Amino acid sequence: MDSQQNQDIKNNQYPQPKRLGERDVFVGKWLKMKYIDFEIRGKKIENYESIERTTRIKNTPYDGVATFAIIKRDNQPSQLIVIANYRAPVDKFVLEIPAGLMDTPDLIQNAIRELKEETGYTAEEQPLKVSNKESPPTYTDPWRSCSCTKSVFLQVNGNKQENINPKQDLEDAESITVHLIEIDENITDNLTTLAEKHGYIISSTLWCFAQGIQFAKTFQV
Repeated sequence: MDSQQNQDIKNNQYPQPKRLGERDVFVGKWLKMKYIDFEIRGKKIENYESIERTTRIKNTPYDGVATFAIIKRDNQPSQLIVIANYRAPVDKFVLEIPAGLMDTPDLIQNAIRELKEETGYTAEEQPLKVSNKESPPTYTDPWRSCSCTKSVFLQVNGNKQENINPKQDLEDAESITVHLIEIDENITDNLTTLAEKHGYIISSTLWCFAQGIQFAKTFQV
């Protein structure tokens, strides 16, 4: 593609897409489906199907938190805490990062709470700083949903008594098995082996995170 083609795409002759309206089709306890009408490239699109959470806290521009928790023990390599979570829509256990909906506007405390409930592990109050900026809201499937989460990195001291034999506090609809994965250049291979052994499938969030680690370690970038 030459520079002129790039310029033509950048300076699109059509106005910005414009939402014209929306209406609910179905409203449940956790989700609702709605139709959206909008204009794009001079055309009117009607009844675009979309899913939205019903649980978002007022004045909070995201729905939940994803918790990347690193556990450290004396004389042992650092490990990533992952969960195998039964997901009814796929009828399988899915390897995931501990995550959940916001109960309060406090991002860090929600991350610590979710980790404790789903895995039993108690994280340190001070999160790990991996960037100068807080995580922005990130979207997994914006083509069908406005649901989004922020990410938090937590550290777990595996030597503390409360983390020797952690106990979960699961909800009625949850069935979760906890796994610890070494953070090294074989992390994606280890995830694949674990999934194949137990018949799990792998979430895109966890897979992309693991691929990033393996890529950086393999190519030393």
